[in-house]
Amino acid sequence: YMQAVTRFLRAVRLLLLDSSDTTSKRPLLSTRDLVDLFSGDTLVHISQIACCAPAYHDRIDGDSNSDFDTTEIEQAGLEGQRILFNFLANPTKSPFLARMQHSKVDDNQVAHCAQQLVRAMMLLLQRCPSLSMQRFLIECLQTTPTLVPHFFKMIKVPDPKQSFA
Repeated sequence: YMQAVTRFLRAVRLLLLDSSDTTSKRPLLSTRDLVDLFSGDTLVHISQIACCAPAYHDRIDGDSNSDFDTTEIEQAGLEGQRILFNFLANPTKSPFLARMQHSKVDDNQVAHCAQQLVRAMMLLLQRCPSLSMQRFLIECLQTTPTLVPHFFKMIKVPDPKQSFA
């Protein structure tokens, strides 16, 4: 089952995010269609799969070939992380980041895209709060500083009254 999930995620990454039509150099789907396709539950489930990845040592990108010594579930997690890295930190491949930078997009659409990405980041922090996942998210935020204000808006600060009461 996990081999099928890994193959599916790899195919999605290669077909929708890494390739373009060779004759016209245009993406197979428009940016808007990709945002609609990956918004909501789809991005949440990819984030959950990404939590199964082994410890994060090096940059996770599409060219990385580090699945040689991992279990099937870890390989699926690595593919999930590669997709998320494209979404969170690669402005040339991320439909969300491209949509946020598009000049004709209104503020509501920018906020929606940012909210989708930050929600995925927060889910990763909650589900797998390891140091390696924190490093992964820090690298994503360093690469795309436009997400930093949206990220800090989503962080819930605990009520100090409850701790000191």
